[in-house]
Amino acid sequence: MENCRVFQGAKQPTPKQNSDGTYTLESLQLVNASVQGSERVLTCKVQHEAQPPTQASLILSTEAHSTDTPLGNPGPATPALIFVAFLLGFKVLLVIGFVVTYICRWRNL
Repeated sequence: MENCRVFQGAKQPTPKQNSDGTYTLESLQLVNASVQGSERVLTCKVQHEAQPPTQASLILSTEAHSTDTPLGNPGPATPALIFVAFLLGFKVLLVIGFVVTYICRWRNL
């Protein structure tokens, strides 16, 4: 859905039963990203009579070199960036420690 409106022409898919007794329901909706503006928020809402509704949103952008970014989800790249920043910070501290030690010994402090 977009702007709280269900897409026109959305087909009701048929559920498939899995071997563990659960069901899978897949739906595909093609969206023309260049029709309106540079960014659109799209929401997928799932409802079942036995459970409260759940939904997920993403921003669809038509800018060059952009990717779809889910809202409220940092994605798998965030922990890797934090880890790399931590390692680089640790190495910088080691280099500073060695430089300070070298200067102190050079000046006989």
